[in-house]
Amino acid sequence: MTTQTRSANPRRNKKTVPEYLIRDEIDGELFYYAGYQDVLNNKKTAEEIMGSSTLQAWIIGYILKIFYTQIGDEKYHAFTNEVGSHLGKKNNLSLDIGFFDKNVLTSEHINTRYATVPPVVSVEVDIKIDSNKLAETDFIHKKTKKLLEKGVSKVIWIFTRSQRVLIATPEPDWLNVDWNRDIELLDGHTFNLGKALEEAGIKVEEA
Repeated sequence: MTTQTRSANPRRNKKTVPEYLIRDEIDGELFYYAGYQDVLNNKKTAEEIMGSSTLQAWIIGYILKIFYTQIGDEKYHAFTNEVGSHLGKKNNLSLDIGFFDKNVLTSEHINTRYATVPPVVSVEVDIKIDSNKLAETDFIHKKTKKLLEKGVSKVIWIFTRSQRVLIATPEPDWLNVDWNRDIELLDGHTFNLGKALEEAGIKVEEA
């Protein structure tokens, strides 16, 4: 009698990706932080791949400054630090900045869990997911479309390499513009990122 050898299960040999390395979940599809494989292989720490560059952090700070000095927080919450947005079953997104209507995100909705109502405006600074499974442009479209479908009025993507800004609304045509122009943030209040960087003495080389 010969003994039959059972083939190894490939799933057992595959490293399981912990939840903290998941940045976005869209319709059940998981998107991991860029560099997550280096964390799995002990080449980097999670903090190293999750942190923002100084330029990204400066841009987020600049957008928040526009909000607090020109718009104010009477009508809106301004949430950052990759605020979590739960937009339905198997749709959990991280946002660099989310501006929420206080009449919608009331005190009862502020707790230890993800926001369960959509922001009015979402701002993303660069793509922070591993793009091996999906082209960057496809991911941008996928995430933006999902946010708009779930009630977000406007999604703003800021790309530091190309120095461009994508402004997406429920209208069919989205705008892709140079960042050296006035762009509406909320309620008619605008920002001009290129001008602000120049005034601050920050030089950004276009990729």
